[in-house]
Amino acid sequence: MAERGRPWVYGATGPRAFDCSGLVIYAFRRTGVLAEIGRGRYRSGGAMLRWARAHHLTRTIGHRGDVVVWGNGAHVGIYLGKGRAISTLTSGVRVHGLRVLNTRFTTFISTGLWAPGRMVGVVTDAAATPATKTMTAGQATATAATLAAVRAKVTAHRTVTAARLNLRAAPRLAAAASHVLARGAQLGVLRSAKDRAGRTWYRVIVGARIGWVAGWLTRPSS
Repeated sequence: MAERGRPWVYGATGPRAFDCSGLVIYAFRRTGVLAEIGRGRYRSGGAMLRWARAHHLTRTIGHRGDVVVWGNGAHVGIYLGKGRAISTLTSGVRVHGLRVLNTRFTTFISTGLWAPGRMVGVVTDAAATPATKTMTAGQATATAATLAAVRAKVTAHRTVTAARLNLRAAPRLAAAASHVLARGAQLGVLRSAKDRAGRTWYRVIVGARIGWVAGWLTRPSS
């Protein structure tokens, strides 16, 4: 939000000017969460979209902090919630609606920044707070204390057995995925639930991430 009004320049990555993917990469790098969009390796919107689809991170419902894709990668921005996004248009960095561009909306790339327990900079409502907020040492300590309290509730440990396993917002296959876990990832189990098919799901904590995983794609850790 602090970059509103900066001009569009093709290939620019900030801080004085940006193109659309340059603004996204700049914001995620400054916030310390560049890994959530492929560590900055994917410089164009099309490359970001191909990477996200390969990792099952695309979805039709967005959360604040997700990457918005228009025109199958022709344009990208960052979702602010309530139907608004920020992106670099040819007129510069602007806040705008999802459906007001000439290029049609394609999908969201899930970043998981909305998930409880994420240790990242504070995500603020752009309309209420125009300036970017930075996490203070006190806020970081409080977040670490919250995570420690959650980890104290772990009742068991499991290991991912699938090549890739989605960390989901709810115990069902249709729920939004916030992250993809690799084979061998260690999970702290907080509780379990059954879906309509009678399959077991586990609510787990993995590092600073919390979500649901398909239990049949994990095994008890030794």
